[in-house]
This record gives sequence, structure tokens and C-alpha cells, in this order.
Amino acid sequence: MKGVLRQLAHPGIQTLILLCMGLVLAFAPDLYLFMLARAFLWPWAVVFVLFALVSAGLRRWWPASAALVALFLTGIAQTHGQESVATSKGNVCLRVTQMNLYQYNLRHEEAVQVAFGTHADLISFQEVDSVWAKVLTQGLASEYPYHRIEPQHDCYGIAVFSKFPMLGADVLHLGTRPAITAVVSTPEGPVRFLAVHATSPGSYGEFRDRQHQLAWLTDLVEASTMPTVVLGDLNTTSWDSAFRQLCATAKLREGGGAPRATWPATVGLPLTPLDHVLVTPQLGVASTQSFRIPGSDHRGLVADITVPQR
Repeated sequence: MKGVLRQLAHPGIQTLILLCMGLVLAFAPDLYLFMLARAFLWPWAVVFVLFALVSAGLRRWWPASAALVALFLTGIAQTHGQESVATSKGNVCLRVTQMNLYQYNLRHEEAVQVAFGTHADLISFQEVDSVWAKVLTQGLASEYPYHRIEPQHDCYGIAVFSKFPMLGADVLHLGTRPAITAVVSTPEGPVRFLAVHATSPGSYGEFRDRQHQLAWLTDLVEASTMPTVVLGDLNTTSWDSAFRQLCATAKLREGGGAPRATWPATVGLPLTPLDHVLVTPQLGVASTQSFRIPGSDHRGLVADITVPQR
């Protein structure tokens, strides 16, 4: 063991490891293990910065330089999602909120009050079981009289609450996971919403399920020419190949500036952006902000959706 540690402490070995890590994070194919590593680009960037500072302090210039190169390569990996930025020009037609509640969260009243506090016209909830369904209906129905709920006890129940009338709302399935599609009558005309909770890729099988679900979501978006908003916990980052493919094929855009880290919120500083608000070209996003959801392992998102000026 001491011999291994001695080898790892060698500047040449450290330089090689750092360069390989940077190249893998930036350019490796989106296979399961590489995808998991790439999901945490922001923490990796912090690690590279700290390593560069420590190495420079010890006058180990080759490892310090390699850490900076790896930091640059993680930046390249993050820019892969930049083609998905939505235009923000236009009149704001509605505000939407995305909230993964965490099914076992017992802070029901606080979460409902936070939902009210976003002043959203439409709210998408994930991890809704029968208890949460009752809490949300009792707490929100007075202000959000239009809703569709599909409770489940496997952390994949889902619900949509709207202040505006729903011209239609249906539950469909992306493989084994329910999603809600709803057409909402807004001041700027009807807008279609797809509320989604994709499978968390905790295993290789779940990773494959998530890939299929995002492909099916692509087909759903392409099936209509109506202005569409996709919002939910997609369990993918903005630089993930599956996310980029979804946006490129379905012509979806993520707006409001840089992606917001939303998970894991339980550590106080979320590390990666898993929740998203996406729009088709007929719409834009003026701004997107994240906020704390009491008792949840996710932060929420609130976004102002715009209709571009003609």
C-alpha cells in the first residue's frame, strides 16, 4: 500500500491522472459510468482548482498545470449544453414552478406555502403519493382549481396544478413512469405542458430506462406543433448527451441563464442540475431561479415563460 501511495504522489503520475480525468470528463462516450462521473462536473471543477492551488504552493508545476488543463476541459464539457439556451425577448405569458417534493417529506404545510410563494400560474410536482395528493389538493385547490394528479408510492407519482383552465389533461406513460400532458389556456393562447419525472439512473438498467424515456419524450414533443413547455425532474444534466439529443431533436431550449443546481439539496449546496424547464421555439424564458423546498432533497425552479414579439 505504501508503494502505491508513493507512486501516486509522484508528480509525473499525478500529471497523467489529471489529464486523463479531464479528457474522460470532456470527451468520453456517454456510457453509464462515464455519465455518472460527468454528472458532477461542478464538484470536479472545484477539486481541480484546489489541486492546482495546493500543487502550486508546493512548487509542483506539472501537476498544477495538468489540474488547470483538466479544469479547462470540464468547462468544454459544460458548454455542450449552451446551444439549448432559449430566447428571453417577448411578453411574459405565465410563470411556472417545478418542485420535486421528496415522497417521504413530512413538512407538508411548509412546502405548500413555498409553492404559493412562487406566485406561479402552473406548478409541476414530483414524488406525489396519496398523502401528498391529499395535502396538495386541500392546500392549493382554492388558488389552483385546475389540476391533474397521478399518485404513486414508488417515488414517481406526479401532479400538475394550474390557475388557468386546462383544455385537456391526460396521464401517459414513458415506459414505467407516469407523465402528465396538459393544454392550458393562457392569456397568449393555448400552451401544452409535459410534466415529467424520468428514472434516476442509479443502476445500469435504470440508466437504460432513463435513456428510453427521454427518447419517448422527444417523440411526444415532436407530435404537436403547439407551443410546449417541458418541466420536471429529468434526472439528467444540461451537458448529458441524452439531454443534448432531446433538445436538438425536439428543438427544446433551456433558458434563464446558466443551469441551476438542484440536487442534492440536503447537503445545503446542490451539486448538479437535474430539474429543468424547457420550451419549444415559439416560447422563451425570461428568467429562471431556484429556491429551497422544505424537507426535500431537491431545490425547486421558478421560470417566467415568454411569447416572442412578432
